[in-house]
Amino acid sequence: MASALLAHALAEFRAQGYHRAGLSVDAGNTTGALKVYTRAGFAVERRVTAYVPSIGEGGPTR
Repeated sequence: MASALLAHALAEFRAQGYHRAGLSVDAGNTTGALKVYTRAGFAVERRVTAYVPSIGEGGPTR
């Protein structure tokens, strides 16, 4: 379903005159999102690593 919806959206964008599409995805996503986008023709252009502190029990205090 995801591949079909993505193909439809990209075809619509192309019909409206767009020539390029981009997105951000969590490469560690266990749902396989990266594979869906790769099959649709997207390629990894850059990677970013983000470190986020945990807030709550055991996390930083104010």
